[in-house]
Amino acid sequence: MQLSEVELHDPDVFVRGVPHDALRRLRAEAPIYFHHEPGGPGFWVVSKYDDVVTVGKDPGRFSSHRGGTNILDYPPEALSTIQLLMLNMDPPQHNKFRRLVSQGFTPRMVTRLEPRIREATRSILGKLASKTECDFVTSVAAELPLQVIAELIGIPQEDRRKLFDWSNRLIGFDDPEFQTSFEDGKQAAVEMWMYANEVAEARKGNSGDDFVSVLMNAEIDGTRLTEMEFDAFFLLLAVAGNETTRNLISGGMLALIEHPEQRARLLADPSLIPSAVEEMLRWVTPVMHFRRTAIRRSSVVAQRRRRRTRRRGTGRRSQTWAAGNATQPVTRIDDHCPDRPRRRYSGAREPTSPTRADRAVRGIRAHVRGRQRCRHRARSSGRSR
Repeated sequence: MQLSEVELHDPDVFVRGVPHDALRRLRAEAPIYFHHEPGGPGFWVVSKYDDVVTVGKDPGRFSSHRGGTNILDYPPEALSTIQLLMLNMDPPQHNKFRRLVSQGFTPRMVTRLEPRIREATRSILGKLASKTECDFVTSVAAELPLQVIAELIGIPQEDRRKLFDWSNRLIGFDDPEFQTSFEDGKQAAVEMWMYANEVAEARKGNSGDDFVSVLMNAEIDGTRLTEMEFDAFFLLLAVAGNETTRNLISGGMLALIEHPEQRARLLADPSLIPSAVEEMLRWVTPVMHFRRTAIRRSSVVAQRRRRRTRRRGTGRRSQTWAAGNATQPVTRIDDHCPDRPRRRYSGAREPTSPTRADRAVRGIRAHVRGRQRCRHRARSSGRSR
C-alpha cells in the first residue's frame, strides 16, 4: 500500500476490518500525516504512541472543547450542546467535573456492583446454555452493559431497552444497519434528556447510594451539577458506557475465535484474564480515534526513518488513531497477545492524582486477580492429586 492509497475518512473502510496495513504504513513513513477529506478541509492523522500522548496531554495546544472530539465539524448551535459533555471539555472545567463525577465511583459503590454484575452475567449466559446458536452482540455484548448501567443509575431494568434504542439512534445515524438520520439522532437525544430529567427529579433530596442520587448531591467547591450538565452526563454514561463496552465484548469474542491458540491459553490459565481484558481493550479499541483542535501555533515532532516532520498551525484538526495504542518497538503491535506488558497512557487533560474512581477500579482488579489466583491454585492442586 502507498501513502496515496490511505483512506481513513470513509467508515466503509472499517466494515472490512481495521485497516492495519494503512496504519502500519503511516507509522513507518508518515506518523503525522495530512489526510484530505472529500468536501471538507482535511485533518492531520497522528498515529505513533508518543505523539498521541503528547497531543492528548496538552490541552493548552490541542483542545477537546474547541471542536469536540468527533471529526465532524458541527454547526455552532450543535457544538454548544456537545461541549456540555465531559468528553468535550478542557481544564479547568474538565478537572472539576472529573472530581465531581468520581464521587459516584467510590470503592463502596464499585464493590456493591460486583456481585450484581456477576449475577447478571451468569443469568445472561444461562439463558443461552441450551441454544445451539445466538446473536452474540444482541444477546450478550449489548445486554450485559445495559443491565449494569440500569443498575448503576438506579432505573428499572425494563427501561434498559430504551437506552439501547436511544444509543443506536444517537450514534448510528450514518450506519445503514440502523437506517436512522441525523435528525432522528437529535430527537433521540431530546428523548433521553427528558428521561434523565425525570430520573433526576425523582432523586432530588434522596440520600440513596445509587449513582444518580450521589451525583445529585455531590458538590465541588460549593457547586453542584446544573440540570443541563446532569442531562449531558446521563447521555454520556448511557451511550458511551453502553456502546463502547458492547464493542469491547463483541470484539474480544471475535479475537478469541480468530486466535484459538490464545483462547486455549486463557482456558488453561485463568490468571491471564485480567491482562487479557486489557489486551482486548488495546486490540479491539472500541473508540478508534479522537479529535483534537490545535488552538495555537504548535509543533509535534515525530522521528521518521530519514527525516523529521512538523505540523504547525492553529484551528486545524488533528485525529489521534488506534495505531498509537502500543509502545514502539514491540514484537508486532497488530498481534493479539493476552499477556502483553502494558504501558499506560492516561487520557487526563493534565497531571492529576488518582481519583476515587481510579483507586476503586484498582481495588476491584486486585480483588479479582486474588480470587482468580486462588481458584487457579486450587485447580492445579486438584490436578496434581
